[in-house]
Amino acid sequence: MKAYKAIFFDAGGTLFRPYPSVGHVYSEIAKRYSLFSSPEEINTIFKEEWKIKSKFSDCSFDTSEEKEKKWWHGLVHGVFSRINSNNGFVHTAGFEEFFSELYDIFAEPEVWRVFPEVVPVLEELKKRKAILGIVSNWDSRLLMLCSSMGLESYFSFILASGLVGTLKPGPGIFRKALEKSGTDAEVSLHVGDSLEDDIAGARNVGIDAILIDRSGAYHDGITSISSLEELLKMV
Repeated sequence: MKAYKAIFFDAGGTLFRPYPSVGHVYSEIAKRYSLFSSPEEINTIFKEEWKIKSKFSDCSFDTSEEKEKKWWHGLVHGVFSRINSNNGFVHTAGFEEFFSELYDIFAEPEVWRVFPEVVPVLEELKKRKAILGIVSNWDSRLLMLCSSMGLESYFSFILASGLVGTLKPGPGIFRKALEKSGTDAEVSLHVGDSLEDDIAGARNVGIDAILIDRSGAYHDGITSISSLEELLKMV
């Protein structure tokens, strides 16, 4: 156990998740454009395209709202280029309308669900006087989402990469978190679901990190938990 003064959290996959899933949301919107694919097919392709896009992203870590929307456009284009019922849809003007509608709907709280243990854990950490912050690769919509889902009040600050101008795992956004919290890296902790963005990124600036893997898988050399409830026993 270690007495941390500040605890930072990733957002998607750590505090909340798409509901019912990315594939379900994409599939429902696609039907309006006569593009039919199962949520399961889309989920599978989405995960594959996410890995490809993440692997070959710009290593400078510089970002902006415009760059992040362009990144998502490329990801969605990649996903639906591989849908069997596509029939060239991604090359039509209708695709741009489809993408805009899809992009906008993920700003709505209806397509997200906060994990059940999140609020009780945050309440307990606040009682312990911990400084809490969110450090996420997201655009400005994150602030509105956190507010609409009742999470904003638990955090001293919310850092979205699109507004800060730098992405995880780059050091800039983590250093900004330390600045906002007024704490040193040695007494700060970051919790997230990405080995590269969250664990490696935080460790690279001297911040301790814990991986949340809700599947309960073992990761050699990595401190991991399957629920944020376990965090309370560790800090």
